[in-house]
Amino acid sequence: MQPHTAERRDYQRHYRALTAKADEIGWPLRFRTDLTKHDRAFVTKHEADRPFIWVLRDSGTHLAYPGIIDGVRHRASGYARMVAESFGAAKCKFFIWDGQKLVEYATADAADARMAEIEEELGIR
Repeated sequence: MQPHTAERRDYQRHYRALTAKADEIGWPLRFRTDLTKHDRAFVTKHEADRPFIWVLRDSGTHLAYPGIIDGVRHRASGYARMVAESFGAAKCKFFIWDGQKLVEYATADAADARMAEIEEELGIR
């Protein structure tokens, strides 16, 4: 029974990184279930070594895996900019889970550029 518990904790290391960062920054102040319900459900359906982009806002979170993210062919490599333009960049922090750790980017453009590299590395066109 002990190995299963250890494996499960390791499997959720990406979610633990998100909650630790959110706690450190003190966001989201509102819509906390974006993190505690929606992000948790989304990331725990995927292996922890799979990269994703994550935007933490004062009033919520946004998360996307590489590739097409909606029905109108928006890509994860443009996601941070879309969130920043919608909610204001000053109210956002931009991160990429690289499969091992959460990396912060100073701007939406920097996060999107890294996600574009990840999409290319994964052969996602």
